Amino acid sequence: MKQLSKLTTGLPLSGHAGVYENPLYKGAEAAGARASVHPDPYVLKHNGLYYCFATGGSGVPVMRSSNLVDWEQLGYAFSLPDRESYWAPAVIYLNGVFYMYVSSVALGETDPHYEYLLVATSDRPEGPYTYVKTLYDTFTIDAHVVKDDQGRLFLFYSDNNTMGIDKDRPGTVILVDRLLDPLTPEGKPELVVKPTLDEEIYEENRFGDGRNWHTIEGACYLNRRGFGYVMYSGNAFTKPYYFIGYSMTADKGSGISGREWRKVPSEHVYEPLMRRNDDVEGVGHHSVIKAPNNVDDWIVYHGRDNRQQLIPHKEQRQMRIDPLLWKGDRMWVPGPSHTTQDAPAMPVFRDLFETSQVESLSTGWRIDSGVWSACGYEALQDSLVGIGTALSTDSFNHFVYELNLKWEANHMGGLYGAYIGYTDLRNHTQVLLDVGKKELSVFSVVNGLKDEPVRAKLDPKFCYSVFHKLTISKVGQLIEVLVDDVPALTRRFPVSSGRIGLVTHYTRAKFAGVAVTPHVQLNAKTMEAFIGMLQTDEEEDNAATWHLKEGVLYCSASDSPSLLWMEEELLGKQFQFSVDLQFEDGGSAGMFQLCLSETPNRLLGRECTFKLDRAKHEVKVEGANGQVLLQAELPACFDFRDVHTLQLRQTRTKCVILLDEYLIYQGESGSGKKLGFGFSVKAQLSGIEITELA
Repeated sequence: MKQLSKLTTGLPLSGHAGVYENPLYKGAEAAGARASVHPDPYVLKHNGLYYCFATGGSGVPVMRSSNLVDWEQLGYAFSLPDRESYWAPAVIYLNGVFYMYVSSVALGETDPHYEYLLVATSDRPEGPYTYVKTLYDTFTIDAHVVKDDQGRLFLFYSDNNTMGIDKDRPGTVILVDRLLDPLTPEGKPELVVKPTLDEEIYEENRFGDGRNWHTIEGACYLNRRGFGYVMYSGNAFTKPYYFIGYSMTADKGSGISGREWRKVPSEHVYEPLMRRNDDVEGVGHHSVIKAPNNVDDWIVYHGRDNRQQLIPHKEQRQMRIDPLLWKGDRMWVPGPSHTTQDAPAMPVFRDLFETSQVESLSTGWRIDSGVWSACGYEALQDSLVGIGTALSTDSFNHFVYELNLKWEANHMGGLYGAYIGYTDLRNHTQVLLDVGKKELSVFSVVNGLKDEPVRAKLDPKFCYSVFHKLTISKVGQLIEVLVDDVPALTRRFPVSSGRIGLVTHYTRAKFAGVAVTPHVQLNAKTMEAFIGMLQTDEEEDNAATWHLKEGVLYCSASDSPSLLWMEEELLGKQFQFSVDLQFEDGGSAGMFQLCLSETPNRLLGRECTFKLDRAKHEVKVEGANGQVLLQAELPACFDFRDVHTLQLRQTRTKCVILLDEYLIYQGESGSGKKLGFGFSVKAQLSGIEITELA
């Protein structure tokens, strides 16, 4: 019987979009910045474009991309005449200002332990940045500044003082401290990740007393489904054990500090998220960013081609990307990859307004009113008269909608934002920024009747005349709005499928980086919308087999798999489906089944069936006529009581099925538009997501 193997060097191509191959940038020298190397890459997304900053000797180089694959050099973003060796920059955008956190040493200094963390600012992502302040007067490197769900700032960084004199495992560690403002640490740092493994040893017997020096650096924080994660690099670039690992903690809603962190899988087991393979070594120091579709996570890291000779003191770390995937609440990465891979997914609708001066907008828009133009990655509505309206030509039901917008200041205030669910003037919903009232407001119009707006106060320091990002998620009638990645409002509105758009009320405003991705996700907030997408099998007479609670689908035990069918328009297109599954009891029998079918009937119209059999400890894929397309034994370590993630990607030509980090099947796509899933034992499903692939 076939044996499954882990995907550690890439994923099979699905053919849904473009492709890429690592390393990413192989261009010529440009603008005085090094071209083919880009170590310690940090990626910032602003107005729909990506900017990547990197370590540099004479300054901080920066590149720009619209898709995370094709990059252009923009020269140095920051440099000072009396400093050099700029290490591991990180940039955050706050209320019109870009703050760069980077370490450097005085010109001519040869001891890297005089790398001090400083801050520089700019009003443009590519710079130039101006020095503002040095945060510390001791060795401090590898900053990552993030916001929590309340908009509070936290600084992750590495230092030597905390555990430098530890008698057992001295070394560099990762700390976190609250920032009172972008330039002022609170001064109450907390230890997040410390050395616990021999594989983290940077230098043996460093002091001649038998103590080995360890290195933990390169913090990267993210939050997902109730857990916080701090990813890090251990050891050193030139060493064989150099790796990316991570610690995690439960998110108790009290902020980023004050948590108990633990390494995965444990403090004393070396099981990296990423490390060297036969083709790439020196895999480490990274950032994580959303793909252009605003759904998928990607890891951006450096590595060195093994075919190159390692040359001391020569920079050879090149920028690379791979998808960051999940198996339950644990991460995995199919890399480092070195062969042709699917590129990061694009949104179904996007406009970067990158054209030269154009009177009007692109053909993807219908202009109903106002004076609209586009130029240099921005769109402008230039009339103060009436309501300015630009609508997409396509309609959307469930989606993630990103737009960036700014008020063109005048003495009369401003009201501007987005349309969603637009059918006509008598039926639509608006999401607006109100300059005068200093708030976000959302209201619906149904059959010509306008309901009472739902309002959320914004920070008194919120500057409307600079760009801010709105992220609007819609599942059914549930609308969630994030302002600059911070949750601002969640509420149900009487809104259905319709067009998205841009709107101004007696206001001149600019817009940038508009993107829409059809996407639906099951969680505690979206349960009501999901119920309308589900139905039991036509052959089943016991609907009570399934119940939904707090965003989790529970299945009671039955003799044969009890199927629940999902009918959603996204399934008739190119799509990606993922679900977390778990058998609840500890028995030896039971089966999970997933069907792609033309009808909600487990006996008719099946195109493809995936079966996970606990009794046989195997996985099987069957075709339309029941023919076995794949039958394989599960790894001995596969525990049905753990949470596992099943992912199905269907394009016009291919179908790819993954179970955790194992490739289960790749073959021709089917025409089934309904998805059925179920168990024959007590079990549960959670985290269901469906995303349309452009």
